[in-house]
Amino acid sequence: MIPVSECAIRGLALVEPKLSFQFDRVPESIIQQILDAAREAARQELEILFHLSLADGKWRLNVPPQIQRYASVEPMEKGTGSSYEQVIIEIHSHHRMPAEFSPDDDRDEAGFRIYGVIGNLNPRSTHWPKINFCVGVYGDWRRGAQLLHHA
Repeated sequence: MIPVSECAIRGLALVEPKLSFQFDRVPESIIQQILDAAREAARQELEILFHLSLADGKWRLNVPPQIQRYASVEPMEKGTGSSYEQVIIEIHSHHRMPAEFSPDDDRDEAGFRIYGVIGNLNPRSTHWPKINFCVGVYGDWRRGAQLLHHA
């Protein structure tokens, strides 16, 4: 549920924002594939992008064709039939940088999906990689869900 207005509308009950999901958790094997690929990109000091979608009730990982840079990554295809169009969870890495959403991320992540950012991927660090998530609804975000990876 998403309120249509920040103010009270006479005759309508107040609505608290709420989002509930009706799908299973992403399997650990897929999370491990994401972390392995993110670590490999971090060795080259590049960001990497992952799309997770559902097919027949099962999670599917797609690493789309992408333009990778030190401080940005973008899919090469966003049109009909692309993984970008079908994604439910979009995750990108920040290699050695913290797992925090940047102002550029806020500008780019303006769809309706779950967004994640992976950080602290320095291979020489004793810190665990972190994955931070938010729910984005066309430019409005609910942040705060963080996973610590211990493998």
